[in-house]
Amino acid sequence: MKPGGFRLHIDIEIPENKIGEGPCSEQDAIETSKKIINYLIDNYHSAKVLRELNVQNVNYRLGHDMDKQKSNYFKKNANGHVDNKKSKIVISPEISVDKSEI
Repeated sequence: MKPGGFRLHIDIEIPENKIGEGPCSEQDAIETSKKIINYLIDNYHSAKVLRELNVQNVNYRLGHDMDKQKSNYFKKNANGHVDNKKSKIVISPEISVDKSEI
């Protein structure tokens, strides 16, 4: 096994229904996901721990259970087609974090 070959995959299910508001739409799922990602990365202690562990990139995507491919709903073109490439957050060595793809 080569060094650095491990990846942490975290699967967070977005609830199908918003509390007291009915079904969760695609836009609701995107907004909820952005809040979760921003919390994990913007939180000073989380970003500090990632830097201390020498984590330089965080790749992520928003998929749907019914998709046969690994879709990323954060990357959608003008025709409504979703990409299958992951989005990326670059953890810089400084205090700030580059979130260019959020």
